[in-house]
Amino acid sequence: MKQLFRKSIIFVSHILQSLYKRLEDAVFKLDKFIAKKGWKEPTKNSNTVVEMLSVVFESTDAFKNEFDKYMHTVLQVKPDYEKYRELLYYNFSLRYFIAYYESRFDTIPLQVYNEYRMAYDHFMRFFIDEEDADNNWDKALSHTRRGVLDILKLNCFWLQEFISQRHRCVPKKALDFISNGEYVKIYSKLQAYAEVALWEAKRKEIEISSDSEKNIETVGYFIKAFLAYLRWDEHQHKNMGNTAFIAAKYRIKIAFRFIGIAAVLKVAYDNFGKAIMEFVK
Repeated sequence: MKQLFRKSIIFVSHILQSLYKRLEDAVFKLDKFIAKKGWKEPTKNSNTVVEMLSVVFESTDAFKNEFDKYMHTVLQVKPDYEKYRELLYYNFSLRYFIAYYESRFDTIPLQVYNEYRMAYDHFMRFFIDEEDADNNWDKALSHTRRGVLDILKLNCFWLQEFISQRHRCVPKKALDFISNGEYVKIYSKLQAYAEVALWEAKRKEIEISSDSEKNIETVGYFIKAFLAYLRWDEHQHKNMGNTAFIAAKYRIKIAFRFIGIAAVLKVAYDNFGKAIMEFVK
């Protein structure tokens, strides 16, 4: 039985080495993923940007209030600019959501830059070509709107990618170690809310028309989705802590379970042997 016990210890040791290797591989893959995508965990600098945006990103109502303040300031200087409300709303939105993307990704998406460039081109033509002014205005508005929708979708996409990649480093059962299981419950609710919000936004996108109020409302659905993904990401980042520690704690628990089973088998075998000897006597 002693030999069996020693073999059990060796077996558990091999399991621990194997699990550690798998953990190393998982962390390496995460680092490789981050390096390849250019995405990064919030740092001091990016946190500064996000903190500056936190007031605006608190809720859809907070964002709307900030735009209303901005619009009020514009109308004080240019009262006739009310007719440009839709364009000003898109431009206001682009500034904030590009700033967030750039703070986390260190770049601006090419397609968003192209929409911005084409919108500016048509905007200049609007002033120069009076005969085709209305057409150029509509195109400038369309490209700016498309830029807003694209940057919001991209923010949601990369937040989801990064959230998913973080969890790949930790066994699912190990997540129950975080906040005694409360983390997983809240995580699941935030995930469901974010994904449903984005689905609703995409469904509303087909309703875009010449009605500026409805178009602004549609963009609002995407802003709501982005903020939901942001809450989801923040919850995970706040609670994950050291993913390696969480994974190691889980694997150590499994290893001790194996050792415990081996110890129980040894005691049972010893007792069984004693019982046999007593019976023989």
